[in-house]
Amino acid sequence: MNFGTRGEIVMSLDTSAAPNTVANFVDLVNQQFYNGIILHRYEVGFVIQGGDPLTKTLPLTDPRIGTGGPGYTIPFEASPLRHNQYAVAMALNSVRSDTAGSQFYITLEPEPGLDDDYCVFGNVTSGQAVVDALRRGDTIVSAVTEAP
Repeated sequence: MNFGTRGEIVMSLDTSAAPNTVANFVDLVNQQFYNGIILHRYEVGFVIQGGDPLTKTLPLTDPRIGTGGPGYTIPFEASPLRHNQYAVAMALNSVRSDTAGSQFYITLEPEPGLDDDYCVFGNVTSGQAVVDALRRGDTIVSAVTEAP
């Protein structure tokens, strides 16, 4: 995932832990869904979040930011993966709900309190310093998939 001048990150996605969630994320990447999306949430020492397509057309101050998605939701998958530092997980409207679509977050520190309530489907394997530098307002310039 390329963030322009901020740099690139590489994520490893775990199809055995969350097959449907990974398939959905990969499908969205392959459709170039994430290209141009702005990260809309940053909480110091907690998470950086993106995936809301409304950020392509609305200012980040609009109250609808954070509510957008691909037009569908996927069922919640209970993942055995933990919210370690740099975990990649699906954002939900409420815990353990079938409300995931396109929004994802990356943990900036270990967050064991989120385990089992949100689906972790991968982790950042390269570009951790880039993740640490990301802020609300940074843009996903492009995202691509690569075979392992």
